[in-house]
Amino acid sequence: MRVRGLLRSLNYDGRLGLILAGSCVLLLLASLAGEPGRLLLRYDRAALAAGQWWRLVTAHVVHLDVRHALLNDLGLALVWALFARDYSLRQWAAVVLGAVVAIDAGLWLCDWTLEWYVGSSGALHGVMAAGALAHLRRGERDGALLSVALVAKLGYEHWAGALPFSASLPVVVSAAPGPEPRRPPAIIDPDPTPPACRSAHVVCLRVPRSGLAVGRDAPGARGRGQLGSHDLR
Repeated sequence: MRVRGLLRSLNYDGRLGLILAGSCVLLLLASLAGEPGRLLLRYDRAALAAGQWWRLVTAHVVHLDVRHALLNDLGLALVWALFARDYSLRQWAAVVLGAVVAIDAGLWLCDWTLEWYVGSSGALHGVMAAGALAHLRRGERDGALLSVALVAKLGYEHWAGALPFSASLPVVVSAAPGPEPRRPPAIIDPDPTPPACRSAHVVCLRVPRSGLAVGRDAPGARGRGQLGSHDLR
């Protein structure tokens, strides 16, 4: 009885609990598909231009690896505990769809340099915003606190980068083999050089963790390169 009460207080009971469990399993299964699955499902500007429109949805389900997916599962469980009963299932479906459409439109129309991304963090931020708004409408004090925290977090990350308690990761940027570039590869990272950085046409950069794992062309190389970052907050 006590366990049932705890599950209900966290919105993990009954149908809500089953939907949460299914959603978490879906994120994990997409990651277990490995590199072939990620390449097939991720947001990819070139593939989208060729008509592979399913990527606009699947990019928010697939992740870099199982650890990345588990961290997003934890984020989903948290917002579920806070907000699951604030809207009906149909309304939540509309919220998630709206967040996905807004993210995809913003990346496609406003960031021409972004080649690819994966991850659920953007949609989770949309869910949190909708939940905080519901609490504000009911006059609950935590609604104002959650709203301020969300705006402050997003604003800080936009203008200053990762939060102070979120450490950076060394990220390998690689380009296809080819003639030696005019400028030699640069190592801009105080950490030990990853083995991959010893190959030709590889640049190591330090970038902050972001809400999405993204890819961009590697500068200073004649081939096409990609940059990735984990969502580890």
